[in-house]
Formats: sequence, structure tokens, C-alpha cells
Amino acid sequence: MKYVVIRDDDISYFTRPKTLETLYTPLLEENKPVNFAAIPTLAANIEVDRSNIYRRLEQLEYDPIIPPEYRGRNENFPLGENKEILDYLQSLDNCEILQHGLTHGMVDGIKEFRINDREEIQRRADLGRELLQEWFKTVPSFFVPPWDNTSSEAIQLLGLRYKGLSIGRLNPTRLRNRLWISYLKKMISRRSYMFCDGLLVIEHPGYILTRFDSSESIFNKVQNIVNTQDIVVLVNHHWEYFFDWGGLNSSLLNVWRQVVDYLLQREDIRFLTFTQLYDHLIGKAI
Repeated sequence: MKYVVIRDDDISYFTRPKTLETLYTPLLEENKPVNFAAIPTLAANIEVDRSNIYRRLEQLEYDPIIPPEYRGRNENFPLGENKEILDYLQSLDNCEILQHGLTHGMVDGIKEFRINDREEIQRRADLGRELLQEWFKTVPSFFVPPWDNTSSEAIQLLGLRYKGLSIGRLNPTRLRNRLWISYLKKMISRRSYMFCDGLLVIEHPGYILTRFDSSESIFNKVQNIVNTQDIVVLVNHHWEYFFDWGGLNSSLLNVWRQVVDYLLQREDIRFLTFTQLYDHLIGKAI
């Protein structure tokens, strides 16, 4: 059996139910879970660095997750003030809300969970968790750091508060020395996950579903990953299908639907929430 976890990032005050419905209705109608990474209170003044593809190719100064008319404002926009998206997400069965940082912003020019200040890491994690708990009436079990970027201090502190951490590639230099043997076992066995003192750290294979790649390449990459890996986290960004907060990108949507049809047709695939994956893997922890 293969396990597929769908993760949609950057759910925020600006997200609209219609956008998510466009992408996920085929999965939801089949009672397949989707995991939504929610930003508790999005900062509107997030500048993107020079290495960011949207800076290089689209000349954007501010993060595209923010609508153009709000970019650069020194304001935060709480997710809880968008009752429409809260009601929609709460109406979904068998889906999971993940905590996606606090503001998705910077702290003195450093990505918010890449900082080393333990008190500030704890404050941001706890405040974001409390807000999501207040709005969704459940405590988030999994954490998604903005830009998949964490410091070693963040990994340690998040491990005290969450069951798991969903990231891109785990940097072993961010781990305590005593965990390097576990990391080596993970690499030798070609697993995409490991347990760090009870915290499940699960990697994804990169941002495959992107408007910067061709439809054929996207579909082929998904097929290859599913065929070669038993656990696959597919990361989506709902706003990218409507870049730049305008009309629908029909080409990207069509390949996404092709991917969904392919996954649904395979009898050897089971869709999971992150918590369901944790429950499945905890007994296999090494």
C-alpha cells in the first residue's frame, strides 16, 4: 500500500472557499482527506529574497500569497476575521488543519522559524496554536514552518508541542548530535521520515505542482514519485492557480485534475491526514 498526503499551504484571511472548491471538490466528493496549512495572522509586508522564483521571474518585491492591493502594508490579517473560510473549512469531514507559522513573516530579516531565539520561537508557536484552537475548536497536531525552514532550536521546541513537522529536506546539522544515527538510518533506508524524540519529521519531494513547470513534466514527476516512494507528501498552493490573484490558470488546473484522477484510479493508494500518517508510522519508529 502507498500513502499520499495532500498539503495545501498558505490558507489565510485572504483565502476564499471557491478557490479551494475548484481544486479539491473531486477529492472531497470521494471522501479523501486534504490537509490545509493555515497562517494564523498573515503579515502583509513580507518581502521575498532574491533567490525566490517570484522575485527572479516576476519581479515581485512582496510575497505573492498577499493580494497586490495589500502588499507592503505594516498590518497583520487574522484568519479568524474571515468567517467565510472558517465556516467552509469547519464543514469539511476528514480533513486536517495544520499550523503554518504565525505570520509567515520575518524576524529581523530572518524567516520566522529559522530564528534561534527560543523565547520568540515559543511565543510565535504558542500564539498561533492558541488562535487556531480558538477558531477551529481543536489543537493543531502538525506544524508546517513557512518556506519549510527551521532552526535547530525550533525543531526542539516544536517537538514539545506537536506530533509532527512537515518540511522539504531535513538538514541534519539542525539535529542534535545523538539523532545523527537515526538520520543515517533514514538515509540508508531511503525513507522520507524520521522520529526526533517522538516528533515525526516528514519530508516532501519539493514543489512539483507549480506554474513554472510544464504540464507534462508535472504529471511525469508525480507518477515517478508515487511509483518509487511508499509515502508521498504532495504540496499545493491554491493561490498559484489564480496568480496574480486574477484569472484561473487553466493549464495548471488541468494537470492538477489529471494528477487527482490518476491517484484516485490507483487501487494501491490510500489518502491520509498527517495525524493518520503519524498513527500509522509511530509503531514503526526506529
